[in-house]
Amino acid sequence: MRNPFYIGKKFSEEAYVEREETPRVLELIRSGANVVLYAPRRCGKTWFGIALKEELGKTGVTCIWLDLFSIATVREFVESLNEEIIKSFKLGIKGYFTRFLDKYVGSFSVGVGSVSLNFSPRNEDEIYQVLKKSLESIEELSEGNAVVFIDEIQEVVRFDDRFLNVFRSVIQAQNVTYVFLGSRRSVISRLFFETQNPMFKMARKFELSTALPARQTREFIKEKFMETGKKITDEGLSEILKRSALHPYYVQLISSEVWLRTKKIADISAVEEAVESLKQENSFLFQSMIENVRSKYTLTVLRMLMSDELSYNAKNLAKWEIKSPASLAKTLKKLEEEEIIVRSGKSYRILDPLFEEYLMRLFR
Repeated sequence: MRNPFYIGKKFSEEAYVEREETPRVLELIRSGANVVLYAPRRCGKTWFGIALKEELGKTGVTCIWLDLFSIATVREFVESLNEEIIKSFKLGIKGYFTRFLDKYVGSFSVGVGSVSLNFSPRNEDEIYQVLKKSLESIEELSEGNAVVFIDEIQEVVRFDDRFLNVFRSVIQAQNVTYVFLGSRRSVISRLFFETQNPMFKMARKFELSTALPARQTREFIKEKFMETGKKITDEGLSEILKRSALHPYYVQLISSEVWLRTKKIADISAVEEAVESLKQENSFLFQSMIENVRSKYTLTVLRMLMSDELSYNAKNLAKWEIKSPASLAKTLKKLEEEEIIVRSGKSYRILDPLFEEYLMRLFR
């Protein structure tokens, strides 16, 4: 029997837990506002974006999806953009190029079957001419009824400033909505909220919660067990919600592990055993997370945080043997960049619930 819980797989509507933020974000998109969605890695950002795309598609909006994670150059971006335009609008390839790109393109090779383009520009100027014309074609083809989703937007820093300048010049003049999804807070802040950047204030920022809604998550887990001929006790359900901290990745992972260990009925002991197994399985990863921060104060700052004694007070720094406020700030910044901790207002917390349990055992 197939495990009903998904970890790191392609989006599935059946495995998706509806987010409380959905109505508000859809409202912004439908109003024509560009939106930048931020969430740390593995917190459901991409699935949330795809769910928005699916919902908009049901109402006749043409949606284009681009993932920058595997795109290294502007040329590759242009190729991917045109592939998605052709697929999303169900266009004939020859007709599309004749209508929009014939005078600009040096050479395009077209794959067989699914659309696959290989763009061979004559020079750099031509790359940007095609980029501009391709973006402009979206408005004409959709008559203004299109939304472009760009996932992993922080990877745009691989491109030069000319890309962002061309990009801005087009999107600020057209009636097409853009949704940018990213997982690096510092890069997103720099891209969209620093005055010297071409994308300054080009989108409304929306921060996605790192926790799923409790009631919907509880119902989701219970239903998945029942659909596969198994049951889970109320105590078992509560323990999954508690140990996962409603983190989207860990809700699926812990539920999956409990499901695998259950023949008929899962109780709280099954959840405890599953969590202990997962912590042991991930202990090497957790140790690597600490080492990757590369600060001599890493463990000290994490211990301060878990002891609720995170303070720049001179007496407190002396107690924890931290050299200066700058040393604490630098370590916090590194921990945040590695997505080990997340900021909530003026405070910080550990993002990964099982890593937090690992630290509790380490610091005993």
